[in-house]
Amino acid sequence: MAVECKSYETPLTKTYIEEKIWPKYQRLLDAGYIDGVLIVSRKPVGSAAADSIKGWRYARHLTIQELEESLLGIRKYVQTLAGLQPIEEASYVEARFDGHDGAALEKLQAWVSSPAGNGLAILGSYGQGKTSLARRVAGYYANAYLADPTQRIPIIKKLGEVVHETRLEALFGAEFTADSPAPGYQFKTFDYLNQTGRLLVILDGFDEMKHAMTASDFFSNFREFNRLLKGQSKVILLGRPNALPSDAQDLVFRGIRRVGGQSVASTEFNQWQELTLAFFNEAERQDLLFSNLKNIVSRYQVAGRFTYKSSFVEERTAEVLDRVPPDLLARPVHVQLISELAADPSFDFGDFTRYRLYDHFIRSMVERDTTQKRARKAIPLGDRLQFQRDVAWWAWRRIGKVQGSFGREEIPNSLLAELPDGNATDLEGKRNEYIVSTLTEEKDSGVLYFAHRSFQEFLVAERLRLAKPDPNAHAEYSAHITPDIISFLNQTPDLDYVMDWYDTLRSSPGLLSPSYLLFYSRFPRLIENIEQTALRQPAQVDMWTVAIIVLAHQSKTPGSPTLAQLDAFLLQVLRLGQDDAAATATLALLQRQQSRFSSPMLLALVGGLIERCLRRARPESDPSALSIEAKQFDFSAKWLGHTVEKVFAMQGKLDAAKLQFNPGKLIALCAGEVNDRMPEAVSAFGEVRESAIVAPVSVETQKVYEMIDLKLRKAHDGFLRNRRTNFVVVSYDRTRRAGNSFKPH
Repeated sequence: MAVECKSYETPLTKTYIEEKIWPKYQRLLDAGYIDGVLIVSRKPVGSAAADSIKGWRYARHLTIQELEESLLGIRKYVQTLAGLQPIEEASYVEARFDGHDGAALEKLQAWVSSPAGNGLAILGSYGQGKTSLARRVAGYYANAYLADPTQRIPIIKKLGEVVHETRLEALFGAEFTADSPAPGYQFKTFDYLNQTGRLLVILDGFDEMKHAMTASDFFSNFREFNRLLKGQSKVILLGRPNALPSDAQDLVFRGIRRVGGQSVASTEFNQWQELTLAFFNEAERQDLLFSNLKNIVSRYQVAGRFTYKSSFVEERTAEVLDRVPPDLLARPVHVQLISELAADPSFDFGDFTRYRLYDHFIRSMVERDTTQKRARKAIPLGDRLQFQRDVAWWAWRRIGKVQGSFGREEIPNSLLAELPDGNATDLEGKRNEYIVSTLTEEKDSGVLYFAHRSFQEFLVAERLRLAKPDPNAHAEYSAHITPDIISFLNQTPDLDYVMDWYDTLRSSPGLLSPSYLLFYSRFPRLIENIEQTALRQPAQVDMWTVAIIVLAHQSKTPGSPTLAQLDAFLLQVLRLGQDDAAATATLALLQRQQSRFSSPMLLALVGGLIERCLRRARPESDPSALSIEAKQFDFSAKWLGHTVEKVFAMQGKLDAAKLQFNPGKLIALCAGEVNDRMPEAVSAFGEVRESAIVAPVSVETQKVYEMIDLKLRKAHDGFLRNRRTNFVVVSYDRTRRAGNSFKPH
């Protein structure tokens, strides 16, 4: 097959074809060297030229657009994208990027047309319009391509639909064989057009994908995305930055991993250019609010729902701008919600917060549906709201599933068991009756999904606030609470729930993260309660309370202890407390002291650990070894018996001796005590610098001993002043016979 490609600005003429192309190939056809001729041009040919080609046996003409479409088969798909609006039934204000002038679309146009950079990550928090921008860009480039086939072909993919590790072949294969069927689609063609600069790939919602899969699946999928970044490709990725911890962001966006405290380039992950969506400025807030309000008022007037005076939109816009805090109008989703409230002339804007906004909006939606629909009055508003909260929390926690969507048949029957039946006569009817008034919408395939992720986050926050957790539930809370859910919880008018949570937290078996404990540490009332109770009983305090009070001090929560008070409390827990609480207190002291290991606090810490061992020792321990019952042989006993060495300056003179140990080994022993309950214990109270834990530290023995309770010191004077180079600490089991009771450590 011979192919003649002509990138001319004007159509090929009959004369040109007959004089310049026909003579070149006809003799090859006659000689049997080729079987056919394909002529490709930028512009369609006229009727005379078309007739000439039609009369030329074995010849055919296609425009470049027709050729590409015949290879990929996605013209209908592009035509659909061309009609895509950023927001359905709402106004749109052009997005901007932080630190850049002009509209985001203009910045993206410049990036797409530049040779630099294959991947662009657009980051923004909830409700900032990431999906709207993705749709805006896809619609713009679809229209541009239909008008000029030399432009890139946009491809947009919602990553929230990805629930497991997947390869690019499957990701786009599903799009063009099931969701948007494209005859003749092949991934090899897609891949070729991508790397030769013919496509603009838009991947929306990597944060939604994160919640739908394991961490391993997530990183595997990012490796797949990096396969797109080659040649002249252009790929845009959008999502929430808080879906990933900072080290994961460094890896997947910047291609940097941390090794031994240093930044090292990763060979697995590429570097993406990053842009952050800007919040609305005053002019943008006003424009969008006015436009949205005007559209909604117009619809209500046509429907005869309300009667408005001619100046209502202008006056209502001014009222909202005056009474609603600006930060609640900084996101498009908030402006839309407030516009819908403001369009109701009877709605009164008072003391307003983000929590109150969502609470009123959600209640209004469900209440309106309940009170205005006669058939739905049989089920009270409270029960319908309870179902919404339970569904949101159930969907939020599902492993290996899309977090915000689900099939109606997947909803557990247990969520409906305690709710009234209403007029339903069977379980299916009851399920449908409750689903109809939720804040979910339904796709053609029968999949339900929350229209806004922030709706689900608010409902989850309410579900958690209104239900006192049992001790085991805290592990789920810790695993699934996000910063946006915490934001809703912090704005609730009644914060009594925190006291209820803390009541069961103290006996929680874990696994809990430091960020979950940090949430508790920022409530002054709780900290005041802890100071009045737990701080006065260090021997009974639990490890979670120790962590909370340390984090409260670091966060400067009102009512938190001073540095001196905190140190005194931690030292008491270290000496007298339960094993895990003492290990947590020791970690806190070590992580705060690591920059000044020669400080007096280090003397107190070492003395406290030795005193802890002496308090647990068998009274009849002889001077050569300390005997501790096996069930009390904790991290402090292992530390004293395994890692502490005596260094004598002069033979036979204990006064000049020093105790030497490696802080890193003590940290590891503490972590081993609590890791099964708080896996991130080592970093709970700040980053541990490698330089601070590698080198051994030493303290004067005599000064350490002065920190030990005098009575205990005298009782074990022979053990403490033994001139061995290390301490001998052994465990014993009371249940065994005396002759076979000791186990050396």
